[in-house]
This record gives sequence, C-alpha cells and structure tokens, in this order.
Amino acid sequence: MSVVPHGVPVIDTHKMRAPGAGLSLLYAGHLLKRNNVRSIVESLNVLVHREGLHGVSLTIVRVGPERASISRSIRERGLEAHVTMKPFLTSEDLAREMKHADLFLLLSKSEAMALSCRGARAGYAVYHGECDCAARVRRGARLF
Repeated sequence: MSVVPHGVPVIDTHKMRAPGAGLSLLYAGHLLKRNNVRSIVESLNVLVHREGLHGVSLTIVRVGPERASISRSIRERGLEAHVTMKPFLTSEDLAREMKHADLFLLLSKSEAMALSCRGARAGYAVYHGECDCAARVRRGARLF
C-alpha cells in the first residue's frame, strides 16, 4: 500500500497578520479563462474604487494563457498598487502566502476540488464560487 499526499501535512490555523494590514486576497492556480481570475480582479476593483478599501491587496500565483489579459485588466482599472503577480512559488512559500491571506479565492467553473483548495481548507482562508466580498466586508464578516 502507498500513501499519496493530497493535502497539507500540518494544519496550522494561527493567522499571521501584520498590525494595521488591510484585507489580503489570494488566488493560486493556472491563469485560464475557466478559472475566472478576471472576476477576482473585478471584485478587487469594487472593493478599492466603490467601497474605498484602499488597504486591500491581491496576490495572484501562477502563469497561464490569460496572464497578459489579466495584467491589462489590472492596469485599466488602476489596481497595480493592489496586485502582486508571482509566476511560481515553492510549496513552502505557497503555504506561507495562504497563511497570510485573509481570503483564498477559487472561482473555477470546472473544478470540483482543486489541490490548491484542499491545501487552503487545511486551515487557511477559502472561498469557492461567486463572491460578494464587498457586502460581506461591509457587514463586518470574518473572511477566514
């Protein structure tokens, strides 16, 4: 019998958040059209420009065919100061990013349970599906 790891070996739910830090969003996955990363950028646009949450940040991890289009969308909406794009992270660095994030976003229309989501569910912030983040933040929701 063999064990094939499909999760995170250690579940650590202690959040690491800098004092005064704004809302931290994270997407980790291929930049494909079906993964709805543009919807994440639109949600960030609402948070920053309509709701006035200027301390909010989004980290996008990975590459893919939609990278140029997503980068253009970020520029067109004036969100460059709020978005960090990282092409690749080691497992340890990705786990660290998840630990720092308030909300892990996975809006794929085709994946039932991605490995990145399994890792996030092991003790980090997760949101899967259509998101009304602005309304939840206004209501004082804890997003993790």
